Amino acid sequence: MPVGAMPAWRTDMATQERLDQLGVGYDLDTGGYGFENAPRVLGGAVVVWDDPDLDYLGLQDVVRTSDYSCPVLAFAPNSGHFQRHEFPATYEVEGFGTMVKVAEGDLSASTHDCHCHGKLVSWTGAAGEPSEPLSGVQVAEYVHAGVVVEDAPNFNRLFFESSGDTGDHPLPDCPRCDGEGSLMSEGGEWAVYALQEEK
Repeated sequence: MPVGAMPAWRTDMATQERLDQLGVGYDLDTGGYGFENAPRVLGGAVVVWDDPDLDYLGLQDVVRTSDYSCPVLAFAPNSGHFQRHEFPATYEVEGFGTMVKVAEGDLSASTHDCHCHGKLVSWTGAAGEPSEPLSGVQVAEYVHAGVVVEDAPNFNRLFFESSGDTGDHPLPDCPRCDGEGSLMSEGGEWAVYALQEEK
C-alpha cells in the first residue's frame, strides 16, 4: 500500500452497523445518542454527533460546548496505523451557515465494562421483569456459560437480572458486548465545530 493511502473502510461512509458500533463503544446508546455520518467535506471516515454531551468521551474538561452555538463533535476513528486525520478550519452547511473549528485533539483507545453483568434469579412476573421467564434451553446455555443462579427454587422460572457488579457474569448473548463483558472505545482524532456568529 502506498504511503498515505487509506483502505476502503477509511474513505467510505459508515454503515449503520458501524455507526452503532462506535456509539456503543462510548456508551452513547445508554443515553439515547448516536453518531451519524459526517458531511463529505470532513472526510468519509468521519462521524459526527450534534449537540454532544462530551462526558461520554471524557472531553468535558477540554471544551465546554455550552459556550458555543450549535456545537458538533467530529470524530475520525484511527487505530494509529493510519495517517492522522486533519480537520478543516471551517466548513459550510447549506442554508445554515459556516461551522468553525473551536477545539481538536486525540482520543486514545480504551476498554471499559459493559453494563450487562448479572445473575439468574426467580421470575415472578412482577413489574420490571420480562413478560416471560427464560426457556429451559436458555437457562442451560447461561448456566453452561458460567452465569450463577441465585436462590431459585424453580429452575423453570428464571430470568437474567442485571446487577451492575462486574464480579457477576456478563449476559452471554448481550447485543452490546457479545457476552465478553467489556467494550472498546476506539481511539482517533476529534474536533468540535460551532456555528460562526454573525458579525
